[in-house]
Amino acid sequence: MTYWNIDQICETSGSTPNGYGDCWLHGGKDCLATVEDKRERVQRVARGQLGIRWKHQGRTVNGVDCIGLVLTTGRLLNIPNCDFEMKNYRREPDGITLNEILSKYMVRKSKGSMLSGDVLEFNQIDYKWPIHVAFLCNSYMGYQTMIHSLMTERKVVEHRYDRSWVDKTVAVFEFEGIND
Repeated sequence: MTYWNIDQICETSGSTPNGYGDCWLHGGKDCLATVEDKRERVQRVARGQLGIRWKHQGRTVNGVDCIGLVLTTGRLLNIPNCDFEMKNYRREPDGITLNEILSKYMVRKSKGSMLSGDVLEFNQIDYKWPIHVAFLCNSYMGYQTMIHSLMTERKVVEHRYDRSWVDKTVAVFEFEGIND
């Protein structure tokens, strides 16, 4: 399945689909990418999707929902375990399933150790279980930001990770291998 042109999003070059080869960041057994490189790459690919419209269960350039943004970002980077599919869920989110899927395919970590490139899981008002996810990004003008596909905005957006979102954060996950 084709999503975005990775050369445009990551400013890469080369003949392989992601411009690097086999490893999920740069390729091959001799990859010298640092953890910071990997986290920056996750942010860059997520930012490359800003403005793409929100679409329930979307997984392509024609639209993504919040988990779709995480999946397409992972797939664009050839990150292991991002080939799972989470489909056939109602428009009203099922947080139990979301949490189970994230826990199965990503690495859960403490809220106190979150870093840019991590996936944040949120609980919203009136819901018992977490129902939304977003990427945490590096500070921008002194503030951390988050990138997510937001139904109310009808597109992928980036904005401050402010107190209202901090208070709703219930879990933090990272892509497998991001710290290798």
